[in-house]
Amino acid sequence: MAWTHEEQRWVDKILDRAMTIARDGDVDVDRRDLEMALALCHAQCPLDLQDLSETDDFNLAHDVFGIYRFVDRDTGALTRGFRPRLLQ
Repeated sequence: MAWTHEEQRWVDKILDRAMTIARDGDVDVDRRDLEMALALCHAQCPLDLQDLSETDDFNLAHDVFGIYRFVDRDTGALTRGFRPRLLQ
């Protein structure tokens, strides 16, 4: 999925913050893998990227790392009942 210019700015902010949270928690995660998971999810279940980029760390971590953990990389569907908080 290709992001629009505006979406890419929000995604970059989301990823910057997520990587800081991961680093502070001593969690090893690849930025490209996080972006791929967000793109897969967004194609099936549109996220409010602006709100996600501006939310507090707790809700950002819930959505980004939940998506990373529960997105099916073949279909983009979220599994095991996970639902992001910041949807369109």
